[in-house]
Formats: sequence, C-alpha cells, structure tokens
Amino acid sequence: MLTALSLQSAQPAAAGGFDRPPPSRDCAGAEFRRLDFWLGRWDVFDVRKRRTAGESVIEAASQGCGIRERYRAPGDPKGEYIGESISAYDPAAGIWRQLYIDNRGETQFYTGRWQGDRLVFEAGKGQPRWRMTYRRNADSSVEQVGEHSEDAGATWTVTYVLRYRRHA
Repeated sequence: MLTALSLQSAQPAAAGGFDRPPPSRDCAGAEFRRLDFWLGRWDVFDVRKRRTAGESVIEAASQGCGIRERYRAPGDPKGEYIGESISAYDPAAGIWRQLYIDNRGETQFYTGRWQGDRLVFEAGKGQPRWRMTYRRNADSSVEQVGEHSEDAGATWTVTYVLRYRRHA
C-alpha cells in the first residue's frame, strides 16, 4: 500500500525535478541543500566514450536530510549494471558522506567536502584510493568525474567522466 508521502515524492514536477515534502527542521540549513541541483531524472552520458552510459533518478531521502541515487546501465558490456547511493551532510563532522552499492557486490564509503563549486568525495585509506567529483555546469547538466590513485593520493588517474542531462 502506497502512502501519501511516497505518492507525492514519485510525481514529476513541472520544472523537470521531483516534488518533495518540506525538509525536516533538523536538515533545513543551507549546507543540506547544496547538492539539490542533482535532484531529478537524468540521461547519463560517458564523455570519454561518447555514448549513453545509463539513466539515473536522484531523489530527496529522509525528508530532505539526504539524497538517494538509483543508477541503471542496461547496456553495460558485463550485463545490466545497477548502482545506488545515499549521500548526506554530516553537520557534526562538517563533511558529506556517501554510501554506494551495486549489483556486483561492490560497496564503497566516501567522505566529501566542497571545494569551490565542486563536491569532492574520497574513499579508501590504502591502495587504491577513489575520488568522485560532482559539479553543476552552466547549462544545468551535472558532471561526475571518477578517479583512482595507486600511491595514496599523490597522483590521480581519471577512470570516467559522466555528464548527467535532464531526461526530456
């Protein structure tokens, strides 16, 4: 049985995003809203390979205290790929946190900070280390760059560059 809350959050808004309940008073601060530009339904393109990578739905979670991504890549060469993340601002630590899981058994915990107009997440203390950067572009698309390091973060190699464009 669907609740009114789940029905409300599932209906598309006129601006291409998703309606959502008002944020919890505990999560109403500006820092909690900084990643809201990512909310919505997206077509995801692999910039380096110049092809469609998948689709993603990003929604508010826990009354605006977090953001949930559901990513799906049906054409992945290894078979359909599904990944999900929960991202949230941790006011006690002054950082963002993200848990990412996928249908191949991978799990990664990230911590992140804003560096100018980019939210930079890092994971792993040893080898390899992983870094993901999110940035809103002038055309309202969102760029996600994935990198890895084999030398404790001294140098980084780009693994992927994804561009999220609002689904028409």
